[in-house]
Amino acid sequence: MQFRQDTLAQVRTKIGYLMHRHDFIADNVLASPSPSGTTFALEKLKKYPTDHFTGKLVYVVGGTGAGQSGYVDGNAVGTGVVTVPVASSVTLDSTSRVEIWPDELTPDAVNNAINLALDDLGDAVNVYDEQAATLDSTRKIVTVPST
Repeated sequence: MQFRQDTLAQVRTKIGYLMHRHDFIADNVLASPSPSGTTFALEKLKKYPTDHFTGKLVYVVGGTGAGQSGYVDGNAVGTGVVTVPVASSVTLDSTSRVEIWPDELTPDAVNNAINLALDDLGDAVNVYDEQAATLDSTRKIVTVPST
């Protein structure tokens, strides 16, 4: 059993906030100030002290630039501007969803841990399917949808 990608992202984000409340960010890139190859701004980062996230790993998990990653070179209080030392191959925009993880964690590592835990608990977990199962007229056979 595995989560759908959108559900897995929601669970991963919740885990990030629960485990790393002060060192985890998940947010969409702001359109202003305009992102460049080495800078972008996040609303949720505006309240953090300057350089609080320096050295943390940043991942573009959705939208324009998805799959890119790098280290934070600095962040600015008040503006939420993040600077990375190496220009990304694609300039981010307001569709770009970014996660900043502490302790060299990666979204893929967290996703894999979630799925491994679900596999281990497979027999103990009830699986919810959005498609209804059908019961035959004898009320003895339940047919589960193929998906």
